[in-house]
Amino acid sequence: PTSTLTKIDVKDIVQGRLPMWDRGHGFVGAAGSGTCLHVDQAWWSNVAKNFAGHKLVAVWGPGEAAQALSKCGGQLFRKPLTHQQQSVLESAASIVLLGPGDVASFTGGLPHVTSVVGNALNLTFYESFLNWNSENAELLLRG
Repeated sequence: PTSTLTKIDVKDIVQGRLPMWDRGHGFVGAAGSGTCLHVDQAWWSNVAKNFAGHKLVAVWGPGEAAQALSKCGGQLFRKPLTHQQQSVLESAASIVLLGPGDVASFTGGLPHVTSVVGNALNLTFYESFLNWNSENAELLLRG
């Protein structure tokens, strides 16, 4: 069984039968903290579990990826957004607001950014796994 804050995780459901899996990314932060616009080291499937506070998560699609990274790659998106950050954020394929108890899944292989919003302290944990899609495995092996 799982040894995290949840009763069951992806690894428990698939009984460990994944090519690669990682559990252990916990983030605690106040308003304005988050992760900069980036692409993960692999085409992970990320599963975010939000336990406390609120967090915005934005993900860009393949068509907007290069432009988003060239304009704002490595930047933390927090208030007040720059004009360029606002423009890039408007081109995101998906923007979600995670509240307590919410779960979201997205690919780490496309640009994404997170930002804690509101007055409450945020607590979010992630697990990441590489699924059995052969194209994802090829991308991982290419580095």
